[in-house]
Amino acid sequence: MFSASVSAEDLVELVLDRMEARFSTGDHDAKTVAIESLGAGLQSALAIAVAQRPRSEKMYRLLLLEEPEAFLHPSAQRTIAQQTFHLPGIQTIATTHSALVLAEAAPEDIVVMRDHVAYPAASVSTTQEQKDAYLLSSLASNTMFDRSLLLVEGPGEVAYFEMLRREMRNIIPLPLLNRMRVCAVGGKAGFGPWLRLLRRFANNGDQAFEVIVCADSIDAGTDVVRALRESSVVVPAALASEIANLANGIDMSNVSPADALVIAERTSAANRLAASSNVPLHFNRVDLEYAILEALNDRRSREFAKTHGLEVESRDKLMARMGSKGGDGKASEKAGSKAPYLRANLAYIVTWDEISPDIKELLWRWVRGAMEPYSSLARPPEIS
Repeated sequence: MFSASVSAEDLVELVLDRMEARFSTGDHDAKTVAIESLGAGLQSALAIAVAQRPRSEKMYRLLLLEEPEAFLHPSAQRTIAQQTFHLPGIQTIATTHSALVLAEAAPEDIVVMRDHVAYPAASVSTTQEQKDAYLLSSLASNTMFDRSLLLVEGPGEVAYFEMLRREMRNIIPLPLLNRMRVCAVGGKAGFGPWLRLLRRFANNGDQAFEVIVCADSIDAGTDVVRALRESSVVVPAALASEIANLANGIDMSNVSPADALVIAERTSAANRLAASSNVPLHFNRVDLEYAILEALNDRRSREFAKTHGLEVESRDKLMARMGSKGGDGKASEKAGSKAPYLRANLAYIVTWDEISPDIKELLWRWVRGAMEPYSSLARPPEIS
């Protein structure tokens, strides 16, 4: 008499070899189809599920996934990542271009790849890892696929600079533009957490991301310097001193247009020193509203204001109406005049001649951050 033991896996393979497996796509669809008739995304999900099935024998398992998000609905991408990244007894290595998949990964497990060079995440404390995990899962995962990142305070800055980025499509190659992103960090206190997360990804001192911090000079100087230094960015003493003295001798509770001009000129000097010192920092001259309106004349300011139902007689009045502390009059607190879409529309309607030299310099630094080390691009006259 002959006897042999047959494993569960052998039985499954025997059944699949003798029978045609058919699948339903859900309760809403009673029809069953062969596996080759399923969509590519469902086929991938099924293959991953089979690879994850429990096995009777104890062995080390390594699961290699190439873009598991391919052809899947966004919610299914999240589900695949959640199920795959936390399996006991299985190590998973996945390549991805999905921010949804990346948001489910632990920051310490992420390696950024650029031109076949790996930028692994540096080790940090448990507390910092938890902070980075929150930031990555809720806000920052989209940024991990871009090269040149402009960090700003809030949605008004995002609206303005994102529109300018789009308006550069006729003067900057699209591949460069599409490696640029503007990110709102949630106020001046948010720069530090973002910098610490992004600067974790490095290779022998070479950073995976080119980052520029853009903040208002009138009230964010010391906070930004502290955030940079806490993120291991060297801020020369001369630059720190200039930043500390931006508003020296000025009554900040009652800033006149003349005072604002003094702050603006000091800000430009600090920006030039930051650029020449390779410090990833740019200050808006006074604040965002002042910086984006200062090159506009009174007539154009009135035209823009009228389009949006604002009655003003001058550029300085429009600055104040839109919330600038450097305009002529008390900064407005009205929601309508501070809405981000006003900033976006302003960026859309102005000519390049109506954009200040400081903002043009910032745009060029942002563009250069997206360029590869071996590439070159002449600076377009529109932003020169």
